Amino acid sequence: MASLTPLFIALQLIKLVYASSNYFMLPLHQISGAYFAKLDIGTPPTEFRVAVDTGSSDLWIHSQNDPACSLNIAGFSNCTFGVFNSSNSSTYTNLNQSFTALYQDTTFANGVYSTDDIGANGLPLGTFQFALVNDSSTPMGILGVSLPQLEASALNKGRHQYNNFPLQLYENGIISYPAYSVYLNGNKGSNVLFGGIDHHKYKGQLVKMPLIKGIQPEIKTLSVELNSLSITVGDSLSISPNSSTFLFQGSIPAIIDTGTTIATLPLSLYKQLALALGLQYDAVYYGYIGSCSSLEEKNIHFSFSGVLLSAPALNFVANLTENTCIYVASPSIVPQLVLGQAFLENVYLVVDLQAKSLAMTQSNLHSDISDIQVLENGILSIPIVSDLASIRNTSSIPTPQHTSTSTTKPSTHLQTLVHKHSVANGAPNIFSIGLAKRDASLSLSLVDEDTFYMADIEIGSGNSKVGVLVDTGSSDLWVVASNNTYCKPNTAGSLSKGRQLLHIKDQFVHKIQHKSTNQIDCSEYGTFDPSKSSSFTSNFTDFSITYDDDTFARGTWGQDTVNIGSIEIRNMNLAVCDDTDNEQGVLGIGLAGLEVTAAGSSSNYEYENLPLKLVNDGIINRAAYSVYLDDSSNSEILFGAIDHSKYQGDLVKLPIVNALYQSGVGKPVQLAVTLNELSYMKNEEKASIGSGAAAALLDTGTTLSYFPDSVVNSLVQLFGMKYSTSLSYYITECSIGNDASLNFNFQGLQLDVPLSSFLINLYTQDNQVSDKCAFGILSSSNENYMTLGQSFLSHVYMVADLQGLEIALAKGNNGNSKNLDLIINEIPSAKQPANQSTYGSKFSTFNVIATPSISTVSSSSTLSSDSATSSSSLSSTASYTVSSSSTTSLSSTTSSSSNTSLSSTTNTSSSASTTSSKSNPSSSFPATSVHRTSVHSTNRTSSQTVNHSSPSQTSLSTSYSSTLSAPPSSSATESSTGSPSPSVSSISSTSHNGGSKLTAHSLAIPKLNQFYIVMGKCLTIVKLIGIGSLGLSSAAFLVSNYKLVPDVLKVSSSSVETLKNKASKLITVLRLQFWSLGSLSTFLFYQAFSHSPSYGKHPYLIYSALAFPIALAYNYYFTFSDEQKLIADAEEKIIYKTETKLVKEAVQQEEENSPLDNSVYNDLGSKSPKFEEKEVSVQVPHVSKVELSETTYKDILKSLSNSYNVTSAILGAGFLLASVGYFGDNLK
Repeated sequence: MASLTPLFIALQLIKLVYASSNYFMLPLHQISGAYFAKLDIGTPPTEFRVAVDTGSSDLWIHSQNDPACSLNIAGFSNCTFGVFNSSNSSTYTNLNQSFTALYQDTTFANGVYSTDDIGANGLPLGTFQFALVNDSSTPMGILGVSLPQLEASALNKGRHQYNNFPLQLYENGIISYPAYSVYLNGNKGSNVLFGGIDHHKYKGQLVKMPLIKGIQPEIKTLSVELNSLSITVGDSLSISPNSSTFLFQGSIPAIIDTGTTIATLPLSLYKQLALALGLQYDAVYYGYIGSCSSLEEKNIHFSFSGVLLSAPALNFVANLTENTCIYVASPSIVPQLVLGQAFLENVYLVVDLQAKSLAMTQSNLHSDISDIQVLENGILSIPIVSDLASIRNTSSIPTPQHTSTSTTKPSTHLQTLVHKHSVANGAPNIFSIGLAKRDASLSLSLVDEDTFYMADIEIGSGNSKVGVLVDTGSSDLWVVASNNTYCKPNTAGSLSKGRQLLHIKDQFVHKIQHKSTNQIDCSEYGTFDPSKSSSFTSNFTDFSITYDDDTFARGTWGQDTVNIGSIEIRNMNLAVCDDTDNEQGVLGIGLAGLEVTAAGSSSNYEYENLPLKLVNDGIINRAAYSVYLDDSSNSEILFGAIDHSKYQGDLVKLPIVNALYQSGVGKPVQLAVTLNELSYMKNEEKASIGSGAAAALLDTGTTLSYFPDSVVNSLVQLFGMKYSTSLSYYITECSIGNDASLNFNFQGLQLDVPLSSFLINLYTQDNQVSDKCAFGILSSSNENYMTLGQSFLSHVYMVADLQGLEIALAKGNNGNSKNLDLIINEIPSAKQPANQSTYGSKFSTFNVIATPSISTVSSSSTLSSDSATSSSSLSSTASYTVSSSSTTSLSSTTSSSSNTSLSSTTNTSSSASTTSSKSNPSSSFPATSVHRTSVHSTNRTSSQTVNHSSPSQTSLSTSYSSTLSAPPSSSATESSTGSPSPSVSSISSTSHNGGSKLTAHSLAIPKLNQFYIVMGKCLTIVKLIGIGSLGLSSAAFLVSNYKLVPDVLKVSSSSVETLKNKASKLITVLRLQFWSLGSLSTFLFYQAFSHSPSYGKHPYLIYSALAFPIALAYNYYFTFSDEQKLIADAEEKIIYKTETKLVKEAVQQEEENSPLDNSVYNDLGSKSPKFEEKEVSVQVPHVSKVELSETTYKDILKSLSNSYNVTSAILGAGFLLASVGYFGDNLK
């Protein structure tokens, strides 16, 4: 009768109680936007209120030990929904398995899995597994009723699934089938009916639909396929193209979640829905607001595989005032919807956990009676509609567009990566094909649009021509859609060839112009209409970027044919953005790690951007390109080749470093190299600004340059610049750029850039160049990171090898005759740098001299300057006025006797105004620069960012009043009517068609005659020797423990001398190998770490280097004294000692003077002496006994053996760590 346990009897009684019904109704109550149920847990029972959640799968409650609940004793509201004292429950069991849950709103719960008896409605339900939480940030527990695959125990590798609440109800015999229905109607009969369906709680007929994976690798959530989203006015549930506004048609996953109050929508749908509802964005409330009365007759329709469900628009807003509502849905970058209570309060839901399916239909919110049917074989036991056309009127629902299974679907679940320093009114350069495909390279001639480089590309079967910004600081291609909501009417279309370039002087007003105009002229750079391209394929995956200047681009990923000149690139990944306030898209050609799909989440991956696509399609041999930017007409980017005529001096290749390692990024994602020193040069004078190791990002998408705050402050001190609070720029005399330069030292490569390149001219009222300039180097808060934009790159030649993770730099040269070389395996003719030390170590710092001093150097440098000279002085105050009609002027009035006015001219005519607040320029980017960070928010718990550059240009009328002064303090702020935006000089170029035959040059390998070059070239050998040294040292101690020490002990009984010699020899040998091999390993590991490129600076190198010092410290502390004692004691104790003994001795008697004595004459006739016996004390040598010393020696040797075991373990751990790390490196 062992089976008749109390638990068995209790379960049988429970089954008898529910045998007549085989379903279980759990009433729901609503409070503060949450639907909760009441459960009784423990013996004796404690009542708990838990939120019912179809978006999770665990039941958890608060422990009385939860710190969030401790305030409850003092009358606070924390955990007033129930706390559990496990010691008071006789049926409680701790399973000793950890539990952790994280939710979208960043709340969390941590605790342990447990079991106890649970009841509800006054009836027992049996024993259930749940989590007892002792650390949480939410006052109410949760009853998760989703699939077991979503349990916290199942999400971690090696964990398990268990029977959650609905499955345990089935296991306990409470219900006949693991399914339930959900009816949400406020506090008017809301319930979860486990094991049954209430037919009076819905209208129409239930339609079954399978669960889908969504964005997960397997089915884990209650996710179904949504095919369309539309809005109608009136009560009718019928939708048609004539009466409905369609926001989406296609296929996208939608999670059904009672734990979400409203809904979460992809960014593209989020804004479209708000605008379609007639709401407008309000900066005061940071949301979309509108009239509540205008929403009363509007309905939102959701179509699921032909099942049409609707919800009132008022469910998605909340009242601000009596007749003002604010949009309360949430945006998400994840390509899926989460439909919460705002949707479910109008829908009857049935969930089949066993069949992994659900059914939905419109709910009956006026039901007062029940008609419950028990589920015995799942939802199929209920009548369903097989002919979808018979469900209301669905004949007008558009057919969803299906995508090819081979289509690349970039993930957008991202982690914060980087602050992208973008252009101040930047724009791209125009590409034109210069080489045929057989040449294995692609030449792109660049045209500078004042502050950015634009490429003309053609997309789709209709060959739509659009202009895109060419950006080495980002990695994705996106274009403006023809239906962009920000386009001015009748401006969508192909690129306008008659566009007139903006002038540099207009750039100060760019940002204000951009902010003031809600619409842009999309004809300037062209747009793309996917519906007119038969080759376009959309996968309905969201693309979204938001920049620091609040501009953004949102759209959908897809594939289409892209033509660059005569080269056709099929199935190119690109995003089509129908919601952007930028006039042109971006062609990112950076590392794949900076793609919006490649950061952070478990589902991240990299796809083929343009450089990789060119390689995989056989157009070029290697994912590499060279960049030449110049004021002349020769600017170009060469994919797969370099042009030796475009540089002078040596081409030096530098490793790409991980500029973001401090942010936790594991590999390089930006084109950044190591800057070791920055200095100011003028004739024979030099001032060092800073030195050490800093990461320098080389970014064609950035017009100006961004230096750390301390560097900018140092330069400002050196030049005596004054700060304009209204312009948000430092203002100085343009003459400081005459014959002066900034010297950049990249691992020994010296590059001079004229100081005038970092100065921006101001203009007088009559459009004359002023003698006043704005400083074109802006501040960054990161002290070890800087961005070098076009102001720097226009003076150098750059080659980027994305596969080899190297960048080669040289001084630029405007060569007229091409000398092309293919990039096949490495950068041709590039040399190694003189200094192998790179940025990326946690020890890397860039030390800045706060007040630099100018000293005379032996050699002088002749530098060119493009700045205008003037003798006029800068006044202490100035007033700048910007107006806009057909002409925008930037005027200045000084307090001196002669007045100088500054102005600029623009070709735009719209006007508006804006207001911004300016903080300390030394600690933040001036508001005038378009310093952008693209923000990608996730569906659940994290906000994540990736940064790209994307400019735009509009116009505005506003005015400024400014004071030129020293930099304000960090606490100083100013409110201004806007912020201007500077520019650099205009660049023009023409297309070049290369006709030269390409030949590959072999790489010049320098002589390895310096130790540090050996370190840089032979890191593999260095690591292997270091690993071998640790291994040998560890092995030596093991051998001594298990071979040599026993051998010494064996000879101890034969000879003390032998014992002494053996022990002394053993210790000497161990000390010698320990010091030699251990110190060698530490030295080599440190050198390998120091001279690795930044992406190779793995911590295991440092940790392995610490193995010997730690072992040495332990060995010295525990074994050194024993070793000394063993030798010293042997020398002192094994000696000869003496004893005093009494012995008899013959003593000669003294002769007497008497002639007659009793002397004895011998046979020879001589006289013999007379002797007598006498006892005397003598010292007798004696060897001491060794029994005690032998025992001591044995004890000491055994103690040493134990210590050597620990020493060997320490060295062995370092050896193992180094080995695993080394092979891990080489397996990547």
